[in-house]
Amino acid sequence: MRTLLHDSGLSHSYWAEAASYSVFTRNLIPSRHHPGAIPLQVFTGRHQTISHLRVFGAKCWAKVPTVHGAQVMGGSKLDPRSVKCHFLGYAGGSGNYRVQDVLTRCVLVSRDVVFEEGQPCRTSPDVGKNLPLFDVTMSDEGTKTSSDNQQTTNQQKAVTDPVLDDPRDHRVDIPTESITHDHHTDIPAESIQQSELRRSSHVSQPSVGNLQSREYEETGRDKGEEWTTNRHFPQAGLTFDRLLDDQDEYIACLVETKASHSIPRSYRHSAMSTDPDRWMIPMKAEIETLKAKHTWDLVKPPSGANIMDSMWVYDIKWDGEGNRIKDKARVVGKGYTQQLGIDYNETWAGVTWLESVRMTATIAAKHDLKLWRIDFVGAYLNSLTKEDIYMKQPEGFIQPGFEDYVCKLVHTIYGTMQGAHDWYKTLTATYEKLGYTTSHADPCVRFKTKDDEYTVTDTYTDNVFGASKTDAEII
Repeated sequence: MRTLLHDSGLSHSYWAEAASYSVFTRNLIPSRHHPGAIPLQVFTGRHQTISHLRVFGAKCWAKVPTVHGAQVMGGSKLDPRSVKCHFLGYAGGSGNYRVQDVLTRCVLVSRDVVFEEGQPCRTSPDVGKNLPLFDVTMSDEGTKTSSDNQQTTNQQKAVTDPVLDDPRDHRVDIPTESITHDHHTDIPAESIQQSELRRSSHVSQPSVGNLQSREYEETGRDKGEEWTTNRHFPQAGLTFDRLLDDQDEYIACLVETKASHSIPRSYRHSAMSTDPDRWMIPMKAEIETLKAKHTWDLVKPPSGANIMDSMWVYDIKWDGEGNRIKDKARVVGKGYTQQLGIDYNETWAGVTWLESVRMTATIAAKHDLKLWRIDFVGAYLNSLTKEDIYMKQPEGFIQPGFEDYVCKLVHTIYGTMQGAHDWYKTLTATYEKLGYTTSHADPCVRFKTKDDEYTVTDTYTDNVFGASKTDAEII
């Protein structure tokens, strides 16, 4: 306990915390009664881990809990997300730490702590470090004792040590004036200047794999393959004197890039662009899709209702080779204007773990299943809303004669706070109707068995990764 207080620099008032820390640590160290086992492991009968152990009194940073970006204890969004603390010990539960705020001296219990333990404190020298065994003074006749000999040997070794700043030098010139000794022991300058570096006679040679890799890269460079150029856009490095008959095709390839397309930031921006008709086509297709799915009804705005605004978002869909497929436009709601408890209640939505996807691929390889992937188009538009949500009509597509009407959502749209949650619930109910069983380890993993057919799926929002015996289940 005294050692913990002294090493941490804390005052004697923390003796109780140090004692508790010491007892907790001793229970994880083998004792004389159980030299081959951990006391706490013998007492509980369960295997113990030491990955959570930390240094007593270490500097740490405890994260401040937040809800929707605002701190629970109050404060601005620009305030620090963690507080500086001292580690005092372990609290009940799994992974809980007792820390003390440096400023307020308040003791907190948190499991989201980042430790800054610094360099270790050593009370004994490192292995291999030379230390003098005897302290013997020099005699009057000027003869050197064992300690002086050791000191001289260490100094000469430091001069001739091959571990220097630049290992390519073959000789090191050190001014003799910078070398001083406590007992007027001079080292001849000639021995220092003529001291050669000790080098190994071993000549390093590349491995067989390294030679094969170099040969493969040189062959690809001679063929002009793209991966050997080490550029993102190797076509941009072409010179126009090489563009003979295919000059027009090369120029078109250089112009048709992602950077050459300007994506509008708003409806007004798209209307003021150089080609406004280009973005009007995907916007009309989006409105037709929303009408076909009966996404909303036009109603008079109720008195005192919160009217959510809407906006257009634009993007370009590309294929794997960088070719433009089509332009996309989507109506989204400004969900940040919704009010909790009035316009929405739940916002969470489960997504599968990456480990589950890997296990599904492993099961497919073991049982010879077919892998497939599905991407739902307009997934959120398939779920019904539970709350009454009112939204302004999309800009540029206000219904004539109904300018003072608003949209009462029937189906959830993108951008709403509860959009992902409603889609997750709708997808879960659909899986249950189809006879799928939900995994207890991952609720986004579902499987179905029928006779000899077996199907397993992993869902991540509107993407489904699955494996099945036949294609009948996919269809």
